[in-house]
Amino acid sequence: MIELDRNMYGTKLKKFHGWFLNTANEDGDRSEDQSMIELDRNMYGSKLKKFHGWFLNTANEDGDRGEDGDGSEDGDGSEDGDGSEDGDGGEDGDGGEDGDGGEDGDESEDGDESEDGDESEDDATFASEDYDNEVKSCVRVVQLLAIRANFHINGIIAYDWCQSRIIYTAVEGGVQEEGTDLVLTGPYRMLEAYGAFGLKVFTHDDEGTSTDEDGSRTGTISDGWGVSEPDEVEEFTQTIYGGLGRKLEVTYVVIPDGVETNVEVRLNLVDLGMGSRSVYGCVKASAIDYGSKSVHLFSRERGRSLSLPCGSACILPLEPCVIALEEDNHFKLHIEVDLSVITGCDSQEEDKNFKFCLDCSRRISSEERLEPPCRIRSQKREFNGDQVEVNVIWRLERC
Repeated sequence: MIELDRNMYGTKLKKFHGWFLNTANEDGDRSEDQSMIELDRNMYGSKLKKFHGWFLNTANEDGDRGEDGDGSEDGDGSEDGDGSEDGDGGEDGDGGEDGDGGEDGDESEDGDESEDGDESEDDATFASEDYDNEVKSCVRVVQLLAIRANFHINGIIAYDWCQSRIIYTAVEGGVQEEGTDLVLTGPYRMLEAYGAFGLKVFTHDDEGTSTDEDGSRTGTISDGWGVSEPDEVEEFTQTIYGGLGRKLEVTYVVIPDGVETNVEVRLNLVDLGMGSRSVYGCVKASAIDYGSKSVHLFSRERGRSLSLPCGSACILPLEPCVIALEEDNHFKLHIEVDLSVITGCDSQEEDKNFKFCLDCSRRISSEERLEPPCRIRSQKREFNGDQVEVNVIWRLERC
């Protein structure tokens, strides 16, 4: 920051529609006509800040604002540029009751300035700075993004070098439309990407006696491949052929430095006594490394809504409840909630919708606590007395 020497230059500065103007004459006194010279913002990228009555240049070499920002506690300055206590508060809305950064200030709803006028840093940046090297150990993982097939599937097991996990179970009476993504129901722990990875697919006719026209069994389909090659986050699509024209496509991303992340959704509802409740809808997670895809954590249609236990609070059973995020971007997670609760009382049903999207990188709107080896960040949304709480749990160290 470069301090303008008030005694040397006799400079007075005035803000006029977002520009700082020089209102001093050659001798340092203000003349009547107050000839004004506009600071070329494009040329200098200058932002000026008031600090104990002095105006400071807070631009860096490239003309961008430094960490200190341009908001001051005492406001922008009164008409003569001295910066009175009440700020300039003119028609432009430059100053609120207590200066530049107040409620009536020129910042937008999502503006960078806090209530006392100081410009706060971006939450996501702040988060990454605070938690550098907090993750003690990572694991190389496979995050499944989508599976689609042109034949009916009863179930799928995924396996890596050391474990096997159920990742899909068909819903009884459910319809699988050709070419649409299956709604996966697992895994409940991360799948690792060391060496081989594969799927075992159980088809609709896998009863041990089913055969095709040539007398060959048409049941289980298995295939595996290596996932140890990429050293950076990379997305892949693998096609599995099962004979008789059957084809299954698997889209997944390999994350070399994966952080296991659990998601919990808690419904805190108004207690209706003996009234019945059920819930349907979806909860999805999206992240930078997932591209345009999302991971479904909960998905139910109204016809197969989930009955909720009596009482006012319950935890939604998510399937899967765990996802993998890349270490450098593990805070950059979005949770999309679109749930409807059916309330039955006196033979009448009412649907109440809870729909919102959470940005888990924003600390300002979250409650946070550290419970080694996990960090937990919570956000809540209120709906006419009901509340939906979303907890994201990052595992910082592998057990």
